[in-house]
Amino acid sequence: FDKMQQEMAKLGVTVQKAGSSFLEQTINVTSGKLENDILQVFFMISALASVPTAIAINLVWAIGLAYDWSFVPPGDWGSILSVEFIPLFVVGIATGLLWTSWILEFLDLQNPEILVGNCPSCNNPIKLFSGGAAPQKNVNYSCENCGCKMVLDTEDRQITMAGASAEEVRDTQSFDWKKAWDDVKGAARRARQ
Repeated sequence: FDKMQQEMAKLGVTVQKAGSSFLEQTINVTSGKLENDILQVFFMISALASVPTAIAINLVWAIGLAYDWSFVPPGDWGSILSVEFIPLFVVGIATGLLWTSWILEFLDLQNPEILVGNCPSCNNPIKLFSGGAAPQKNVNYSCENCGCKMVLDTEDRQITMAGASAEEVRDTQSFDWKKAWDDVKGAARRARQ
């Protein structure tokens, strides 16, 4: 199968085992739970906050030196360890955090969650970002390792469907075949007249 899959990929055709009884028998959702990886979220926000916070601390210090405020320590690196630097450090951190919150809102990264779990077919790790002003409730996801399709519910933090039939339901109304057929017959009658 792997050799055929590689040969077909050269022709631009994607071949998967989806729908076979082999794959259906291997899908067993023992724990369909997704968990928020708080450490990864903290690392992401810290990385985004590092540059604005460093700029804000240096900017507050530079403004203090420019206006020659008495509580501002001199402009050498040794003064960072002095007690006079603490108020500037606090103001700089507060300003940096304010800028970071604006950046998170601008990039639509409010309420970030990094959901992690395991593929029900091959136990490969699943990692999905969810967040923003209006996060998507159901997300179609395909395992990078085995190609197993699944629907992840980001609100309830669980895998809701997995396997060949896993697709997010987008349309709540079903297609009316009778009405469509009647329309076709009516158009054919009008064309004959």
